[in-house]
Amino acid sequence: NGEHRSSKLYKGLDGFNVVAEQYKTLTGENFPVVPVGIYKENNQRHVKIGTPSFISDNDSELTDTDWYMKKIAAMLPEEQRGHYGNNES
Repeated sequence: NGEHRSSKLYKGLDGFNVVAEQYKTLTGENFPVVPVGIYKENNQRHVKIGTPSFISDNDSELTDTDWYMKKIAAMLPEEQRGHYGNNES
C-alpha cells in the first residue's frame, strides 16, 4: 500500500514450505534453504548469507518457518530482530 515498512523482522509466513515440499515431490531430493539477513546500519546495506540447511534439520519445537526466521534474526542487529528478538516468540 506504499506505507513505509518497519526495519524490524515480521512474523514469517509459511510459503517456503510449499516450495520445499513440491521440490521434494518432483525431484525426490530435499530442497536446501539458505537464510539471508539483509539490513541497513549507518546508511550502509549489509547482506549476510547463512549456511544452507533442510527442513528435516529442524529438531526443535519451533515451526519450520520460525526455525528459519530465528536463523535470519541471528544475523541481524538485535534492534532489528523484531518478532524474533530475544524477548519475542
